[in-house]
Amino acid sequence: MGTQAVSGQTLGTDPRISRALEHFYWLPGALVAFVLGIRGVQAVPLWVDEFFTLQSIQQGLGASVAEPALIPHNAIVYLSTGGAGCLTESCLRLPSLIGVTVSAALVALTARTVATPSAGLWSGLLFAIAPSVLRGAHDARPYAVAITCVAVATYLLTQATYRNRLPWWITYSVSIAIAGLVMPTTLAILVGHGVWTLAPKQRGGRIVSRWAYSVGAAGLLLIWPALSLSWASTSDPDQRQVDSFFPGVGDPLRALTMPFDGGFYTTLGVGVFAGAVVVLALSNRQALTWFVAGLASVGSLWVVSWFTASVWVGRYAVPFVSLFVIAAGIALSRLSVKKQLVGLIVFLIAAIPAYQENLVPWGRGYDWRSAMAIVTDGWQEGDHVMPEPEMGIAGRWAIEYYGDSQTRIAEEDSMPEGRVWVFNQADLCTPQETWTLGPEATLQLCSEVEGPQGS
Repeated sequence: MGTQAVSGQTLGTDPRISRALEHFYWLPGALVAFVLGIRGVQAVPLWVDEFFTLQSIQQGLGASVAEPALIPHNAIVYLSTGGAGCLTESCLRLPSLIGVTVSAALVALTARTVATPSAGLWSGLLFAIAPSVLRGAHDARPYAVAITCVAVATYLLTQATYRNRLPWWITYSVSIAIAGLVMPTTLAILVGHGVWTLAPKQRGGRIVSRWAYSVGAAGLLLIWPALSLSWASTSDPDQRQVDSFFPGVGDPLRALTMPFDGGFYTTLGVGVFAGAVVVLALSNRQALTWFVAGLASVGSLWVVSWFTASVWVGRYAVPFVSLFVIAAGIALSRLSVKKQLVGLIVFLIAAIPAYQENLVPWGRGYDWRSAMAIVTDGWQEGDHVMPEPEMGIAGRWAIEYYGDSQTRIAEEDSMPEGRVWVFNQADLCTPQETWTLGPEATLQLCSEVEGPQGS
């Protein structure tokens, strides 16, 4: 099962290390993913997009017109958190944390299937510290669930290819259908899977035909849900909208490395991380196959987004990161122990700035927790709070979530009397006090407002 020949002194030469690797190669990556993820789960308040997930739980699927209906990620979150009555930040993000942890183990299992236990170890670890993956682990959004679906489907494909038994192909087909339901754009993984299946080492008439049949079966399973999703997303075009755009040449790279908002060191670190993956992938033929498969998946999504209607939202490419880290893990496992450790150190140092950025508020830099704590402590009878206009309805949701029962939100286009707490609207008054809550985030206390909200 997979390639075992390794040149030079590699991790696993010692019999005791070999035995440990053979049984527990998948564990380090899963543990690292969980440890890094659990800290970030509580580090920052909910950001704009996460409030849409919260509203879907509280008001039902399809409650928000800013997202396509029937994407069942919100149902998954509801069943695992909202169904238990737990709507805290930690509970809302728990499915994402679990998804990334499980995905790290699956990436390691996949690399072990096609290569060695050492390849599984390194692939799982690189996946766990990848900047874009870390972001997904801290986010009550569909991306981590989509990452898991792609990881499951990829693992099942390798098992079906090497075992070549019908039950494995059926299971693979079902996993593809589920991935398409969770996030339709994950179906681009089929292009990458096709590239890997057609590679010389895997290629064979029976294997290729069974893969094609599995893809066809997945398509049949998806017909009705896909039609329902299409209808729900387009039946009222004035109300249903998806925040997609036509991507530029550099957008695939930005999507895979995660569009962080940080400065020079974060950008440099993410660039070094991505560059190291490329260098490793180009150094080994088997690794290059996985790298090309990842490029094919992301590239197909990029190309499709230039025809009829764009399906490109930057983070939709993140589920395909697993293919790239498998490539890097396989190549890294072929090096000597010393070079493997040097490679790990390079990846760790490169990931540190992005990890630190994950622990500060996202989405215009608002620390809603601190902001509403200030408002609550200084609240007086008759006060109002004005949401930030640029955040739309999510601004009201943030105030409701972090405020308390006495918090009164000013109606849109109104001029409330008395003191008013405003976010990023200093032009409405001469503030009595101002608090800086982030690089683009301020809270002001006004004795009165001088014009209607949003004017």
